[in-house]
This record gives sequence, C-alpha cells and structure tokens, in this order.
Amino acid sequence: DISRRKRVEEALRQSEERFRSLFRNAPVGQARGHLDGRLIETNERAAEIYGYQSAEDMIANYDPAKHWFDLDRRPAFLEELRSVGFVRDQEMEIRRQDGSTAVLSYTAVFYPEYDHYDAVFLDVTERRRAAQALEESEEKFCSLVEGSLQGILVTVGSRVAYANQAAADIFGYPLDEIVGLAGDDLTAPSDRERVRSFRLRRQQGALEIEGLRRNGGTVLVETLITNIIWERQPARLVTLLDITERKHSEEQLRQAQKMEAVGQLTGGI
Repeated sequence: DISRRKRVEEALRQSEERFRSLFRNAPVGQARGHLDGRLIETNERAAEIYGYQSAEDMIANYDPAKHWFDLDRRPAFLEELRSVGFVRDQEMEIRRQDGSTAVLSYTAVFYPEYDHYDAVFLDVTERRRAAQALEESEEKFCSLVEGSLQGILVTVGSRVAYANQAAADIFGYPLDEIVGLAGDDLTAPSDRERVRSFRLRRQQGALEIEGLRRNGGTVLVETLITNIIWERQPARLVTLLDITERKHSEEQLRQAQKMEAVGQLTGGI
C-alpha cells in the first residue's frame, strides 16, 4: 500500500525533525563522536560550553588533547566507557578555547555496534565554585568558633545541638557529653523558670543566669541569645561568658567600700 508507506515515511520524517530540533536547542551540551576524538555531531550549547563559535566550528576543530585539563585521565575514562558501556555524572575539568577552565558533569553511552558514543554534559563550574566557597566559609567559621574564648551553644528546642570546647569547659562537661543535654541540665533550679520563659517566648538579647555545672556546683554566666536557623530548623545561638570571678571581685570591692565608709564614719565620730 503506497499511501500507507508514505504516511509512515512522513511520520518518521517528522519524528526525526522533532529529535533534531530537541538536539540542536537543548539547554545542555550534547555530542556524538568516536573514541579517537573525532566528533560526528554536536549542538550549539556544547559549542558554547567549549568556547567555539558554532557547532560546525566545534566539529571541525575539536581536539581532545587541547581540551582535557588532565589528559592523563583520558585513557582510563575511555577504557571505562568502552568496557562498561557508559559513564554517569563524572565531573571533569576542561580547558575552553580561550584558555579558561570549566567543570563539566559528563554522562555518556558507548555503542560498539556503531563505534560511537553519545554524550550529555552540564557546565557545573559555578556550582562547584559555590560549593568550594561554602566549604571554605564553613572551615573558617569552625576555626573561629572552636578557637573562641567565649562559650558558644546552639540549641534546637530545649536541647543542645552544638557546643564548642569553651562552652563545655564553663559547665564542666566533656565535649561529647554536653551535646544533647536539655537547657534545664545546664541551669540552676532557681533560674530554670526564668530561662524557660525566655526561650518559649523566643526572646533575644542579653541574659545573666546561674548555670549548673556537671559536678553540681553553680557558675554565673552572661549570655547573649539570638534566633537563627540551624540545619533548616529554628534554633538559638547562645554565646556564654563565665563571670563568676568578676562578680566575686565586684562583691569584694563593694564590701571593701562599705568597710571604708564605716571606718570613715567611725573616725569622724
């Protein structure tokens, strides 16, 4: 049936046109090539990622030796692609036409019967930079916090989610024991209701409390409390300063001043 064959051919032609349109206009890089480095076809996004003027320019001039940042990795990459048949989400650093570098997330499938591979790749350079910047920021934060002379606690609900060594020292706990304790465990009984009320109202600011140490003794602590988000949960950042000695010195000074005043009064009489 000639008419039926024509309809099938037309449907096939339209399907191929749709595929070609998707391939050319895809927001990710796509390429088909041989393992020796020759490209069969590629799309405009791939050319843009590698820094070529067009897909045709990339097909004509692509040279793996020029673009692989770590060329020594290429044999192992090709061997995995040949023997396993695919690679998935492998990150690789490339050198663009202008000499700048980019990081790609690369997925490819090898078809030995056709002696070519099909590849899809994303430019994840900015994502990688953002992740590195975040990691460096976290390292700096940890270094500052861990080395701080002030105690620092993070509480989620009523329990300690994080503590630095200075905070553990203030309350006399090993660092691995203070995490997980409830606020009441670190507050003298006489102050628990006041501290609990401050927390439940999510008040922020300075608060002087009588803390409870691991050995049952008490410690006077000056705190500064701020509401934060910790691991996607509402939390409280608490900075702590042991003011026990300062308060003791202030009390001694007051007593000395009293005695001096009494002595002056007695001498006047």
